[in-house]
Amino acid sequence: MPAPLGVWIRPLGLRGCRALPTLVLSFVPSRKNGPRPPTRPHPSSPISSVRRSNSPPFRSPTLPDVAVQRAGHHTGVVRRLLAVAALSLLATACSADTAGSASGAATPDHEHEETNAIVERVVDGDTIVVAIIGNRERVRLLGIDTPESVAVNRPEQCYGKESAAYLTSLLPEGTEVTLVRDIESRDQYDRLLAYVVRSSDQLFINLDLLERGYAGVMIYEPNSFYRELFENAENDAFRAGIGLWGVCGGPDVPLG
Repeated sequence: MPAPLGVWIRPLGLRGCRALPTLVLSFVPSRKNGPRPPTRPHPSSPISSVRRSNSPPFRSPTLPDVAVQRAGHHTGVVRRLLAVAALSLLATACSADTAGSASGAATPDHEHEETNAIVERVVDGDTIVVAIIGNRERVRLLGIDTPESVAVNRPEQCYGKESAAYLTSLLPEGTEVTLVRDIESRDQYDRLLAYVVRSSDQLFINLDLLERGYAGVMIYEPNSFYRELFENAENDAFRAGIGLWGVCGGPDVPLG
């Protein structure tokens, strides 16, 4: 017995949307699923005077034929109704998937793993320390790089303290945030890699730092989901001479 429609629809996702015509056609009646009433060619049709040698001549159906045809007709109606139901359910699923993939241009994609956390302190312009269910984690903001302000083995860079101060103003101690992962979740220093969203207003922190000229883009594959969005924000800030682009000329300029 075929599985109920819901069993097939749930796991389809976008691939199911692409396969929708094939799936729906499987419910549409074909000639082998039941006889159809014979039709006589219209007199004006170009094929009205032509008959294939192996085609039987038209004949009016007898009473038994009519009964079979009606049964086939009813079967066809049921199958068409099933097709409509399948199409409706799949269209709903597809529209939901499409909306999910198209929305959130200013916030991280919600298909990625998310973790709620509370900010304990800001280390520098692109690193924070958070508490996750009682555990302390150092988090490196994905896709961006701010000038150095506290690195032990590297000199302080132009606009480093300004970037750190701005991030502190966005994420003071006790701020609730959502950490959104990409492909790889940790770097070689065992820092958690994440896109950071402020829970109170859904501000996408990584993107905001780029838009306001406090950071430049730094992508390490395979964590490149927002490459295009981030590069566009960086280019806009550069052209407008915002932040470090106007003061320093770039994110890696030594202080002084």
